[in-house]
Order: sequence, then structure tokens, then C-alpha cells
Amino acid sequence: MNSSSDTPLNLRRTFLKNAALLGTAIAAGPRLSAQAAAPVAGLSDKADVKITDVRCYPTRGARGGIFVEVVSDAGISGWGECSGGDGALMKQFIEGRFKRHLTGQNAFAIRPLWDLMYFENHDLGPSGAQACAISGVDVALWDLSGRLLKVPIYKLLGGKYRNGAVKAYGSIGVSRWSMSIDELV
Repeated sequence: MNSSSDTPLNLRRTFLKNAALLGTAIAAGPRLSAQAAAPVAGLSDKADVKITDVRCYPTRGARGGIFVEVVSDAGISGWGECSGGDGALMKQFIEGRFKRHLTGQNAFAIRPLWDLMYFENHDLGPSGAQACAISGVDVALWDLSGRLLKVPIYKLLGGKYRNGAVKAYGSIGVSRWSMSIDELV
């Protein structure tokens, strides 16, 4: 934080105000002028960025996780990761179902796109591979928005939570697949 106006409360207020403006920009779609979108830093020239492709990259075989790439017509991609479910099934959700809903949509419409992925498929259940697949796409959309606006995702989500280092820990692979440290690296 650089000044007294950069308190966590002020950063959150600024984020919420900008999120409301962004929501208005998304809802207005092509009717929105560049001048109306200008209060959201860097958005005026990017408000019409569209998703052109959604790609999956499996890890550790069919039962492993999936890396998700959301590609935009601005030539920039966002990346996310799905884990905790059946990799082949998550890939099928993303490429077989979600991709057709996402392609051509506004890349900044993260919440409406999440709702679309979830509610178009809610009859398949609220958890499991579907939820894992949605989470990977959601992270990729946030990453894409951050890259397009040239700001870290934490700023889009309301600001820095802590200062200093975060301790690393072993989670996947250490006990579940009994991999050595060298294999994990």
C-alpha cells in the first residue's frame, strides 16, 4: 500500500465501484460507448474482447488434472487448472459442453459465464467433475481479464490480503501418488 487511500477498505470500495461499472459495460454490450467504459482503467479499448477458443491440456494421464487455456481475439490467453476429478470427464465437460457456450462471448463476463456453464448443466449434478471443470475455466477467465487489463488478479478480486511470503507445502503427489521430490519438480 502506497498511500492512506490504499487501505484494504478503500481498495475494496474501488474494486466494487469498478466491478459495477464493468458489469454495466458487459450488460450494455455493443451499445456502450468507449467513453462510458473509460472509468474502468484500460477497459475502454478492451470491452469488446471475445473468447475465440477453449483448449484443454491433460496432465498425468487421463485420470490427472487438466490445464485450461481460454483464448481471446486480442491474441492473449488466460490459464486455469482443474484437479480433483476425472481428467477425461473434465476435458469432455470443457470441450464438449462449455466451449460452445463460451466461444464468441465477452471475455470479461466472468460471472455470467460461470452461471451459464453451471445452469446449462445443473441437471448433471452440482459437484464432482463438472464443478472441477467450471473452476478451471473460471480461473482462466480471471487470468485472461488480469492479462488484458495488465493488473494482477488479486487487484481484480479486491486487493492484497497479506504482506510477505506464503509458506509452500506439499499437497498433490507427495502421498497420493507417492512421487519423489525429484519427480514432482
